[in-house]
Amino acid sequence: MLTGLAIGLGLVFRRTRLGALWLEVGFHVAIEIIFSVQVFSYAALAAMVVWITPSARDREVVLRGQSTHASLVEASLRWLDWTASFVVLGADDAGPPVTLVDRDGTVLRGGSATRLILTRLPAILPFAAPFYAAGLALRR
Repeated sequence: MLTGLAIGLGLVFRRTRLGALWLEVGFHVAIEIIFSVQVFSYAALAAMVVWITPSARDREVVLRGQSTHASLVEASLRWLDWTASFVVLGADDAGPPVTLVDRDGTVLRGGSATRLILTRLPAILPFAAPFYAAGLALRR
């Protein structure tokens, strides 16, 4: 009950939303493993789409060159950007292989951009969120 309350409160506030989504994924995977409730956990995980900001293509990803890093990010976006959050642009000028311009105008480059991109792709969120959170903790 307390976990459900924490998830609900976490989803309300933008700053805690990512952590609440991560908690919800773990919570429902654990429920499914322990109790085998069949449809409930899948429906709850599908309902997380409600918490996605309903604006498409509001983040720009600029990929430069043919590096492995840029190619992996491009492939991830092509196959896993189910919520159409990103527009992918190419650039010929010098700079980091991956640059992200977020919806609030924040510009991230390199590994920071890649971590944020991965945490915004629904299929990768459960795996990428801990690494993103660790990066935030190291910056403080």
